[in-house]
Amino acid sequence: MSLSPLHRLVTAFLTSEELKPSISGLHDEDELLMFEKSIALLLESVTQQFSDLMEIPLAVPETLPSRAAALYRRAEALAVHLPMQPDCRKLQTALGLSSTHESEYRMIARHWIVLDAIKQMVESGGIETSNLIDDWLMSSALAGIYPEKGAIGIPGENLPDLLCCMLDYKPELIPDDQEEHLHALLKTLFALDKKHLGRLLAFDERHQKFWFREHRFSVLMAWLTLQELLKEPDQAVEKEKSETLIAAWAEATEKIDMQAFLTGYEIGELMNTKREAPNKILPES
Repeated sequence: MSLSPLHRLVTAFLTSEELKPSISGLHDEDELLMFEKSIALLLESVTQQFSDLMEIPLAVPETLPSRAAALYRRAEALAVHLPMQPDCRKLQTALGLSSTHESEYRMIARHWIVLDAIKQMVESGGIETSNLIDDWLMSSALAGIYPEKGAIGIPGENLPDLLCCMLDYKPELIPDDQEEHLHALLKTLFALDKKHLGRLLAFDERHQKFWFREHRFSVLMAWLTLQELLKEPDQAVEKEKSETLIAAWAEATEKIDMQAFLTGYEIGELMNTKREAPNKILPES
């Protein structure tokens, strides 16, 4: 109950009609600037509310709103370039790019960017957060803003689990190879956040093994892949420079999906299908 003012601030922003991107996306500089100003106002409101509730001072890093807006610009650029890429239909579907006006993709990308900005702001204040959604008890509040059927084939009650997995701890030292990279991210989630991973993938425990759903797994790997693509500099998502990069990550997701199929969609077996490269540090499972 005490955190409900924070929940209302965040969910009101995420569901605001005036802040939803137009059909053409954020290609208009005025629209992008509006997003930057709006998220700056949200972060200021969150810092004030957080400081009042927790009696801990918190400030908005000066460049954080512009970084969030730049991230959204890259997400919009990828929404243009990904459908042009051959042989990545499954990735496009898992990201929601097949929905009308790419609305599901834009919604989830926007929600993750906003929550990630809040997380960065909290961490910049020296406050450790293992997972912002859990630390602020926001799962139910977030689930309440999604329709019951959810989006991208994920029920509304499990979309916060997807966001938790996207906001979770990422290992700093991981293989450069895209396929090994994704496998390392998945192994970290399995080791450190089995709760949200299990709910998202609908773990079915039988005979001391955990089976999971094919489509849900494809969605998770697609969004982890998108996060990696968004880390690339702006020029990397320009049309003439994006094809090779996107193709490499799309191929990696296809290989991970094939590994999952070959293991019968059993998570323990999948975790053992590959070994990390030498001298790379990962949390123990």
